[in-house]
Amino acid sequence: MALIKCPECGKEVSDKAPTCIHCGFPLSATIATPTSTQTSTYFKVILKDFGLDKIGFIKGLREIFNWGLVEAKRATDNLPFELVKGLTKDECEKVKNQLENYGGTVEIVGDHDSAAHNATAFQPKPKDVSTVTTTFSNPVRCPRCRSTSIATINRGWNLMWGFLGSGSARNVCQNCGYKWKP
Repeated sequence: MALIKCPECGKEVSDKAPTCIHCGFPLSATIATPTSTQTSTYFKVILKDFGLDKIGFIKGLREIFNWGLVEAKRATDNLPFELVKGLTKDECEKVKNQLENYGGTVEIVGDHDSAAHNATAFQPKPKDVSTVTTTFSNPVRCPRCRSTSIATINRGWNLMWGFLGSGSARNVCQNCGYKWKP
């Protein structure tokens, strides 16, 4: 049994259910069954090559997958490397397009091992930073240079205002030095 999203309300429903249990939308006509030419409903993305700029590609892997340096370096050192698995074809195409922007060569392969219940839920981050909302999964960025190297400090005192407002927090970009209120 797999969970799918209802096209009407967007909530997760069993693929065996004839209608959505939340909104009553009929699902039996909308569930696609694999055809004879389609051997797998799940796919995986395999990294074949990282291009000429290894450091830039590692930076891209870290931004796309929210990986640390160790994971991204391991992916580029052990080629070919399975990046993600258990995705739909559209999700794999999104990942492939983002990685090709960084100069990488990837291949989308049918994933016969992944079942619907253990498929990896993965949503690549959008490329346009203005559409990204700040949450715990997305780091704070400097409004001026878009760097993620941010420190939070107390404002401190000065001769004109003394200690008024000295305890208020300020974000400081470690890259360009820009200061702003959190």
